Amino acid sequence: MEKKEIEQNPEQKVIEIAKDYGKLEKKSNKIIISDEKQYVEANAFIVEIKGRINRVKALKDEYVKPLKENIKKLETLFTDPIKNYEKIEVATKRLMSDFRLEQERIARIEEEKIRKQQEKEAEKAEKKGEPAPIAPIATVERVEATIKTESGKSTASKVVKFEITDANKLPKKYRDAIYELAIKKGLAEQVIRPVIKIEGMKTKLTGVRVYEDFNINVTA
Repeated sequence: MEKKEIEQNPEQKVIEIAKDYGKLEKKSNKIIISDEKQYVEANAFIVEIKGRINRVKALKDEYVKPLKENIKKLETLFTDPIKNYEKIEVATKRLMSDFRLEQERIARIEEEKIRKQQEKEAEKAEKKGEPAPIAPIATVERVEATIKTESGKSTASKVVKFEITDANKLPKKYRDAIYELAIKKGLAEQVIRPVIKIEGMKTKLTGVRVYEDFNINVTA
């Protein structure tokens, strides 16, 4: 039983593979490639490193892949019912929000009527030389924000939301901020990359530096 637990523990295997990492790192820092012989030596070194990477990845897959597969099965098992119930939740919340919006609209109309009536009464009193009647702030009762049941409660809170209907009509400072954010997130590269794939070094785009490089693919 003890032997099986040791075999199932990947730590010793990882330690064995990575025990001379420091030595290899120092060796990599001393690599200089100025002729073909040194290039061949660097190639032998990188193949060795790639072999170690592959061994660690294989070990990782051995232990992690079954866990991921089980997690995926569990995620699938629970995802559908959660989504179905959340769909009902969202639809019902929308109905509740719409009701409150309508009640708010009606309440504001009523409050405006009360306020105007109070203004008229104040004007009448002023014309008669009488003090204006002390009137409370016009308010109409709303549905309680928090509604409780035996098993839970819901609370409505007023929020301000927005949607961008035409990004081109936004003030320049906000369009510039959106542009900068898009650049940081690499969205510009996603737009330009297909052009580079088609036109290669012939690409001529203002603001884009097109250059050649080598990708080194290593197998071990």
